[in-house]
Amino acid sequence: MLPITVPSAVTTMEVPTVRGALPTTETAVATATRSPASRRVSRRSAISNTGAPRGRARGARGRVRRSYPAPGPGPAAGAGLPRARARLRQTRGVTDPAVPPPASARPLREVVADWVVGWTASRGVVAVERDGSWRVPFGHPDRWAEFVVPLDGGPGAGSSSSAASATSSSSAASRAARTEQLAAVLAEAAEVGRLGDRVWVTVVGHDPEAVVAAGRSSGFEVRSAEESLMGMALDQQAVREVSAPYELDVQEVGAPPAPVLRATAWVGEGHPGEGDDAATGRAALTPAGTAVLDRVETDDEHRRRGLGGAVVHALVAESRRRGATRGLLVASVDGALLYRSLGWEPTASVVILVTPAVR
Repeated sequence: MLPITVPSAVTTMEVPTVRGALPTTETAVATATRSPASRRVSRRSAISNTGAPRGRARGARGRVRRSYPAPGPGPAAGAGLPRARARLRQTRGVTDPAVPPPASARPLREVVADWVVGWTASRGVVAVERDGSWRVPFGHPDRWAEFVVPLDGGPGAGSSSSAASATSSSSAASRAARTEQLAAVLAEAAEVGRLGDRVWVTVVGHDPEAVVAAGRSSGFEVRSAEESLMGMALDQQAVREVSAPYELDVQEVGAPPAPVLRATAWVGEGHPGEGDDAATGRAALTPAGTAVLDRVETDDEHRRRGLGGAVVHALVAESRRRGATRGLLVASVDGALLYRSLGWEPTASVVILVTPAVR
């Protein structure tokens, strides 16, 4: 283990040295979920939907409730004008550089790179990029390391899987290049996991069936073949708020270059289970203006009460307040149903392969 000392703003952690072909990570940022030094995002007075301050509503743990309003025109007056101007210029074949392009307008590799920055910040690890893919050391026997591979031979993120498949199948050269890239990563991952620790390979693309076939032929197990990378312009987020007996707040728990926000919904004061966390979620803000949502979870005892949607809405609202314009996340099949109801759309398939366990 390599001891890593991080500046005073964060804590000290140890980063595992990954065996085999995976490079050693020498720097990392530790995120403290409930560190006393965490800077609170919630203000001392909650904000109503009209923007007018109202009285404090403290929970059992001294947290301050904040009611996040519906997404409006943006953090500044007239913020919608650049977007309208961009639409006008696009009809003339001109793109306004002041307006960040949506995920659907960016190459898949660029979208995945943006997601990796936020996802690793949320998990408190650092990714090492090489040859168009990323290696992420976790150091756990069941997840010693994870490789992230974008296969962007087809259309950019945002195109339908069927259109991407049709386009990629029309180009034998492109298909061969993707096959070669995936085979090289699988061989490297297998070498890293040869001593028994399991290595994950997460493949983002538009042809999950081909990825599953390639993984199985290389001796990998399929952990999941039905997850999806989803994206959204944050001003399209549907409104979801908590209601009694729950309260909700957002804290900043991570440091730049990708600050991490943590939203928590808990049982309010004077109710059974007072102070218990009911739902949580995170959003890491990347330098590209993207909020990468991660670990949105609801406790089993508090499901079917709209808490997941409320957590997502709170994270999106706070991310927009800080200047983020678009969102990314990886969703399971069940999670995708929630996110679709909130305005998110799938942009690519996600397949997770795992080296076999040594018996």
